[in-house]
Amino acid sequence: MKKQWLVVYTKPRHEKKSCEILASHGIDVFLPLNKELVQWVDRKKWVEKPFFPGYLFVNIDEKEYNNVLNCKGIVRYIYHEGKPAIVRSEIIEGIRQSIMLNNYVTINTLENIRDCGKLINIKLGPFKGLSGRLVEIRGKKNIAIEIESLNKIVLVDFQSLNLN
Repeated sequence: MKKQWLVVYTKPRHEKKSCEILASHGIDVFLPLNKELVQWVDRKKWVEKPFFPGYLFVNIDEKEYNNVLNCKGIVRYIYHEGKPAIVRSEIIEGIRQSIMLNNYVTINTLENIRDCGKLINIKLGPFKGLSGRLVEIRGKKNIAIEIESLNKIVLVDFQSLNLN
């Protein structure tokens, strides 16, 4: 069987450590991180936080399935309709690109941009081919879209939208 990207759930706040352990065992693992400015009473600091708290992506074949579960900090696989949730390689690559581009993506078609809850198909950028619902309009250049298949809200740059 060929390798596929699966999603695993980790213990709370164990994403980075579990990622290190999996990588040390030769498992292809992906932990998307987001830089966030955290304010304490005495200082501010940039910290890297998981883009999907509690989750890691592992690219494995059938024989590595149990090896992942035996790693410290891994709780279980995420299932969809009774089978392990498989994430297409294009989605993983899109997430990688999105993280590098500060989570901005571009879409080029959107009808009636004012309707919150409207279904939007993303035509360009790292989330190309996915659809989501309009959550809010942020300023003159960005909208927030909830992408259900990723269980995440992303900020989308619509400078190049064709609204006709």
